[in-house]
Amino acid sequence: MKCVFIDDQEEILLVLKEWADGQNLDAVFFTDPVVAVNALEKLDKAVVFTDMNMPHYSGVDIAELCKGFGFPVVLVAGTMPSSEQVKLFKQVILKPINLDLLKKEVDYFKEGYIWLN
Repeated sequence: MKCVFIDDQEEILLVLKEWADGQNLDAVFFTDPVVAVNALEKLDKAVVFTDMNMPHYSGVDIAELCKGFGFPVVLVAGTMPSSEQVKLFKQVILKPINLDLLKKEVDYFKEGYIWLN
């Protein structure tokens, strides 16, 4: 399982990359959601952690695209999405990111999630 992190704020991705390296995760990081979407099309099994407000694709757009791939999506955002939007995500983690909570989410997808593809 690959962890895909998408956030247009490079400093957030740097923190996540350092954390993911310490966890020995198979992870990729994208500041450009367009490049991320192109990469997602080539993956077999991934969990996507995405920001909400980004240029070109929002977190909602990413979640809707990932539905077609069968990839679960966790929103990592500064504000809570609407009640309709929240239904698109397996989980919502608010910024500033609690790395312990992030680890629990990653562990769930590695050990407890039932993959359909």
